[in-house]
Amino acid sequence: MSLLVELKNVSVTYSTGVDALNHVSLKINDGEFAFVVGSSGAGKSTLIKLILKEIDATNGVVMVNNYNLSNLKRKKIPSFRRTIGFVFQDFQLFPELEALENVLLPATFTGWRIPETLIRRGRGLLEQMHVCPTRKVRALSRGEKQRVAIARAVLLKPGIILADEPTASLDEANAGQVTLLLSGYARTLGSTLLVVSHDDAVLANMDRVLDLNRGIIRAVPQPRRRGQHDRTGGTAGHGAGGRRFRPAGGRTGQQRAAHAWGGLSAPAVAAAGSGERGYGNPEAGRRGMGRAAGLRRPLERVPAGGDEQGYG
Repeated sequence: MSLLVELKNVSVTYSTGVDALNHVSLKINDGEFAFVVGSSGAGKSTLIKLILKEIDATNGVVMVNNYNLSNLKRKKIPSFRRTIGFVFQDFQLFPELEALENVLLPATFTGWRIPETLIRRGRGLLEQMHVCPTRKVRALSRGEKQRVAIARAVLLKPGIILADEPTASLDEANAGQVTLLLSGYARTLGSTLLVVSHDDAVLANMDRVLDLNRGIIRAVPQPRRRGQHDRTGGTAGHGAGGRRFRPAGGRTGQQRAAHAWGGLSAPAVAAAGSGERGYGNPEAGRRGMGRAAGLRRPLERVPAGGDEQGYG
């Protein structure tokens, strides 16, 4: 099994003198689901910025998707970031654009013309998530906005799905839906899933739990008990120290969400755009965000052009 993320003795010290990470070594395998938990100030944001090449390590080596970020040239960073699907804590959506237009943003970073296959795929993803593709984002609930953000992240079938506090601003039912969507699509695509959060409810679908505390990371045992299913929302998860997460009502938010959504724990990804794994940058960078206003409407009329991975 190949490694998708590897940190070798990595330290990060900010100009203020704060040691955000201290000699961290970490390996996450291809297709693995990993959960990084930690309190505020533990170093979670620093870890995300390292993986996205937003900051550089003070010491050590960072490898992501076979890219050595320690010596990655600036002109190669956009190509590298297209291998990661990123789900923001605060959504990072354009409120005046429709849901589908937001989902298709990653396809605009490499060309103005969006293939018809990607348009169909984006619409299919939203319909699977019970979000109207033509509805303005400003009219959506917080749960719907996060589902749009997830659809954007998986549009181009990234090798890694990275989620930063994806349930932080959601109620329990919506948090359960989001957790099911992330794990379900990652499993269907064969992607590595890395969730950085303080929400224990996400644990049920994870292979590994990593505790980040004061810049030091360590593995946390996840005891398996009879009836606990691997990577499904069918049974409540277990966390550090063998704690059992049993919300009021006897079911987790994931279980209630799966019941309400008709078993969404393994969503079928839209067939459009299938073939070789495509990669896309879900995060709207500054220049990419500015280009969004240039999306032509209606999107269905944009000439297909380019290949099915979304390159114009």
